[in-house]
Amino acid sequence: MLLINVKFQEEYKKLDALCKEMLGGEVGVTEYINQMDLTPLCDQSLIDSWHKDYKNLKHYRWVRNKLAHEVGALDEELCNKEDIAWLKDFSSRIKKGQDPFSAIEKAKKSKQKKEIKPKAKKEPKQKIKKEKPTKSSKGTNNAESSSLWAKFTNGIKNLLKL
Repeated sequence: MLLINVKFQEEYKKLDALCKEMLGGEVGVTEYINQMDLTPLCDQSLIDSWHKDYKNLKHYRWVRNKLAHEVGALDEELCNKEDIAWLKDFSSRIKKGQDPFSAIEKAKKSKQKKEIKPKAKKEPKQKIKKEKPTKSSKGTNNAESSSLWAKFTNGIKNLLKL
């Protein structure tokens, strides 16, 4: 019997118990995987590590089942220190609320907050100082056209000064 396999099984049992507690079910990691299967793709896409976590959970469940049910499996090298470290890390992420399901909830809340922005306060309109209408060369008293005409004539005067 390899000690690394025993350590792996112990870490897997801890993760399984944590998943049972979190999901309120009889099966832990299996239920977590089942819930991941039911998660819509649009939600899955919110989490960068989704597919890697899913793949690892399925693989580690397979390793655990092989160790638990196959004769002589405890003597095979089925796992390594990195596998145990991943199980510990995933358990830690669940406890911290950083696992895929917790991250989806946070991402959805963040998205909702962005969509429901408080209305910006309207700034009071600035009073526009109107120039007194002057007669343009066409004889109109329109303030807008006289203002444009004044700008045009001022521009010409400035050019002539150069």
